Amino acid sequence: MLNYDDSDATLCGFYGIRTLDPRTSADLQSRGLVNDDDVDLVSPEINFKRLTDIVNDNTGHVSNVEYAFGSEDVEDPFRGRGTNVVEELLRRHIVESPDDPMVKKFLMSSQKFDSQVFLTTVHSDSSVEQLMQSLQFLERDIQNQTAQLRQVIDENYIKFVDCKRTIDDILFEFKSSKTYAQQERDSSKVYNPSRQRKLQQSESLAAELEESLQNINIASNLMIGPIIESKNKESKLNKVIEFIRTHSFFFDLPSNLIRYLAEHNHDQFIDDYQRFLKEKEEYLAAQNYKHKSAISRPDGEYKDEYQKSQAIINTILSRVFAEIDNIVNEFRKKAYKDLLSMDYEVSTSKYRSKNASNAKFMTLVDKIQLLDSTPSTSPISEFLHTQLDNLSRDFTYQSTKFESKFNGMQSKLGHYMSSLPRCRDGGSQIRFIADKYTSVEAYLRASSNSASLTDNEKDKIILEVFESSDNLDLSIVSETWLVLVNFMSYIDDFLSRNVSKFVTNYAHYHKELASQDHNQELWKLFSQIILDITSNLLALFKDDAAGNQLESAPESYSLFLPHHTNSLSALHYLSILSSKLDEIFTRMGAQVATVGNVSKNVDTNKLIKSLRSSSASITQKLVEAVCSVWINDCSQFYDLEEWQEVHPKNEGGRNGMDSTYTRTMNILEGYEVFVLNKLAKLVFSTSQEDKVRIVAAHPSKRILMSIEIQFMRSLKNLVDSIMKRYTIEKSSEQNTRMKELGLYKILTMNNYDKVSRLIYPRLISVFDKLFDRDLSQQNLKLYVDIDKAGLTILDDFLNEEKHWIESKVNKHFQKIMTFSPTSNSLRVDSFIYEVLVHLVKLVHFVKPITAPDVFVSIMNELQTSFLKMLLECLRAHSHIDNLQGYIGNFKMDVNFFVEVFEGSNYLRLNDISMSTVEITLQMLNEIERETTYSDRQFDDILMKNLKDSEYEFDCFL
Repeated sequence: MLNYDDSDATLCGFYGIRTLDPRTSADLQSRGLVNDDDVDLVSPEINFKRLTDIVNDNTGHVSNVEYAFGSEDVEDPFRGRGTNVVEELLRRHIVESPDDPMVKKFLMSSQKFDSQVFLTTVHSDSSVEQLMQSLQFLERDIQNQTAQLRQVIDENYIKFVDCKRTIDDILFEFKSSKTYAQQERDSSKVYNPSRQRKLQQSESLAAELEESLQNINIASNLMIGPIIESKNKESKLNKVIEFIRTHSFFFDLPSNLIRYLAEHNHDQFIDDYQRFLKEKEEYLAAQNYKHKSAISRPDGEYKDEYQKSQAIINTILSRVFAEIDNIVNEFRKKAYKDLLSMDYEVSTSKYRSKNASNAKFMTLVDKIQLLDSTPSTSPISEFLHTQLDNLSRDFTYQSTKFESKFNGMQSKLGHYMSSLPRCRDGGSQIRFIADKYTSVEAYLRASSNSASLTDNEKDKIILEVFESSDNLDLSIVSETWLVLVNFMSYIDDFLSRNVSKFVTNYAHYHKELASQDHNQELWKLFSQIILDITSNLLALFKDDAAGNQLESAPESYSLFLPHHTNSLSALHYLSILSSKLDEIFTRMGAQVATVGNVSKNVDTNKLIKSLRSSSASITQKLVEAVCSVWINDCSQFYDLEEWQEVHPKNEGGRNGMDSTYTRTMNILEGYEVFVLNKLAKLVFSTSQEDKVRIVAAHPSKRILMSIEIQFMRSLKNLVDSIMKRYTIEKSSEQNTRMKELGLYKILTMNNYDKVSRLIYPRLISVFDKLFDRDLSQQNLKLYVDIDKAGLTILDDFLNEEKHWIESKVNKHFQKIMTFSPTSNSLRVDSFIYEVLVHLVKLVHFVKPITAPDVFVSIMNELQTSFLKMLLECLRAHSHIDNLQGYIGNFKMDVNFFVEVFEGSNYLRLNDISMSTVEITLQMLNEIERETTYSDRQFDDILMKNLKDSEYEFDCFL
């Protein structure tokens, strides 16, 4: 803390001075300082050392005076007062003495304090809890001292401000202490004897005087220079004024031209410009002659003066000429702009001269020709070049715009589809296929003669409904398709309107252009536009599939296929695109041929060949894309399966009856018929014969083979999809009636039967007819696979039923082995009723949906299986004594089972079952030791049970 009450003697002793108001250097001699008169006599190094000694001696700077640590500095901050870190270090032999430099690492007031060394050495034995308590104590102490420090600052704030202001005033006075005379002396360039001792001894007085004279001479020249320069400018200005007066036409022409344009006086504009060109040529010729004369004169001063003045005049004239050229160029640009804004197409009728558009076009052409003094190309050539440049720029802009918009729609579509709850990767909305067939059914129901319609007539109805643009796909998918369709419409319109106009103009003015277009620049630009359109289309309709293209997914064609599109929208829009592409390529071929016919020295064969190749390649990609979506939808057909939507039995099946199948099979058939017909329309071109055929009238063998392969893949995928639905239903944990009775298995088997016998043969016949193939005559492995799948499902159904029957038989035998028979126990056992009731359920639920011969086979298989299981169990337990009391019941069971089916017209036991019955009864007679009933009693009980269950089992009759 500063002491403001120190006495004068204390202050003088502290600062080492004799008086508090020193006036001379003698007042500072107590410190041994030198006189300021001797400062110049010693070197700067000695003076700097003296100054440093004075500063250090007076201030006691920390960098020069060793700091002495007090009692508070050596305290341990974590242990409080009364502790001494230095003594602790000495006691633990960490340092040798209090003056050891290492002590500073352990003192917090030292600049060399090392917290890590302090904690790991002094507090190596302190626990974390102790350190945390000490830390909290330090924080509280710092907060208290901070408050005290703020209070002291507040109390001494005014004094601090006064001190700061005083220091600033002293500093300012010190900086301005140099006198004006000293500043003048330092900056003066004139001879000054007082500076002699500061100069090097080698410099002489004569050299300094010479330097001063040079400075005076320079100053004089600087004063006279502006006067001479002003005189020269005045002379040049007079010459320029005289030149402008002599050639006023040049300088008045820019304003006159602007006035002519404002008054729409284009004729006068052109006349004055023509005059300008003539006078400009004469002036330049005269100037060239004068220049040669001036160069040949021996007078060099005249030559220089002429060149300088002429340079100024040329500069002025160049600006005037540039202004005139700029005005004329703007007028020429406006004329060209008028040409382009006309969207001109020459009229080839005999009244062409009377056509207003032709007249205006030729007027503008004449103006431009008059404005060009030495035209390198005709205005018509410039117009056609500009027209082609605009066409190229417009197509590039629209292509970029389409790509950006389509990619944006694809991204938007992807985000939307991922937000749907049941969206799968690569999946599509095939429910629209079912909705389309619903419309077909509604149409057929409304028709009065729907029952008498032939297959071909039904196919026409299916095509009419499915080809409708309504209800094809999600609206966002259709919007994405429309972006692509609109781009194709733009290209078609671009060719039919803009490019066609160029071709017409080129063909009409070709003779006028032939003398100038030696390098066929117009043909090159035109062919480049055709190639740009073709390459753009090729780049768009390509795929990213690296492997087999016949097995590529829709994602491989994402450049033009919207994400998650289904086959309905793909077929609809790709058919539109195919038709537009055929028109585009046909039109380009015709335009190329037209240009080639009028320009005999250009080769169009290569370009025509390129167009044909591109058309075939794009058609191939369209077919591949359609097939990829088609196959993808077929693999998802199991989503459409609804077991409750079944069709009643139809006439014409085996034994006069057909099995019941689900509605999905009808959807499958109608959908495949629609796809095949659309594919045929897609690949078989119906365009009219043109001068140059670009689009192939008949698909290539490669395309036909691809379609055939994809058709067989679609049939296989549909079969696999049926099996996938069966597998999903089988693994489902929902215990519905369909699953409990295995009805979904029967329906799946019936679906396979329907597909194998009726649907696929008809579809293959339709394919052969549309694509001129012979698949119907081939022995296709597909049918074998379908039959195997149907038999597999039938075996699965029978095995499950047999397992249920076996469990009932085994359960009954376990029961009789546990309990002894009671008296008068002769009766039909309950497990026989359970088995028969289960068979009754099959009659009520399975029989209505199954072909009669299939149902009879199922029932006979189950009857035989039951009797065999009963016989096997009797053989396995024949040695058990407890069985003797139940032999009569078993006889009753077997006879009751036989009699229940005996009166049936179609469910009587077959020979295998009857043989099993005979073997069973014979074995029971052999193992029976004694009988407790008579034959009459046995027959009465049997007949009574048959009578009691007569109505219960009458469904077997």
